[in-house]
Amino acid sequence: WLLDAQEHAPAPAAGRRAPSRTTLMQLRQRRDDTPFWSDRLLGHAALKVAHLQLAHNTVQDVRGQFQVMPGRVALYGVRAALGKGRLRSSGSIDFHGDRPLPYDMTYRLHIDELQIADLLRPLQPDEPPVAEGLFALTTNLKGQGRNGLDLALGSLGDIALSGRQGVFRGLAGRGKTASKAAKVVGTLTFSRQLRAIGRLLDDLDELPFSRMSVSLLRDSPRQLRLEDISLIA
Repeated sequence: WLLDAQEHAPAPAAGRRAPSRTTLMQLRQRRDDTPFWSDRLLGHAALKVAHLQLAHNTVQDVRGQFQVMPGRVALYGVRAALGKGRLRSSGSIDFHGDRPLPYDMTYRLHIDELQIADLLRPLQPDEPPVAEGLFALTTNLKGQGRNGLDLALGSLGDIALSGRQGVFRGLAGRGKTASKAAKVVGTLTFSRQLRAIGRLLDDLDELPFSRMSVSLLRDSPRQLRLEDISLIA
């Protein structure tokens, strides 16, 4: 499965027009001669936050290390609690002035025991969340670029999501029309098979699972590929 990942800038402030695609392409072509963090900005910082309130969720016990060197910025040892879930993260950006693409980035994020409904519910507060259950999420990103914007828009990577003991509602509403048609035709033709298909389509609205996994791959800047999705009842 392929999903178009259209490159776009963040939503502009009120009264400002979003940059056009041509403008973005022109900005991406400009090669930095020095790193965007500047050689004059050097140092090391340790982060420790007991409680961080976000728009829809709370993050607790945030810890991490941040280091800036002449040709490298690094984030490592990041830990945090998301409810019962535990987050771990690390990443770095290196600058090589002798290369056509001077920036080289790697990033990794892993979350265990994530209550996925807590993240999905705010997206559609009037609807049941698409999925419920305990999930683990892992993402790995890497990229190269001429400048910071080029690096951000051109980064590639993968996302793996695996869950257990939950409910999947991603097909909710998709089979209602087909279900009604199958039941009506089954009744008129005395077909037990069609009536059974109608009942099966009804069950697609809410699928309990013992195991579920989803794998996404962004292997080009304009494509997000659904590599695999599996569900075990």
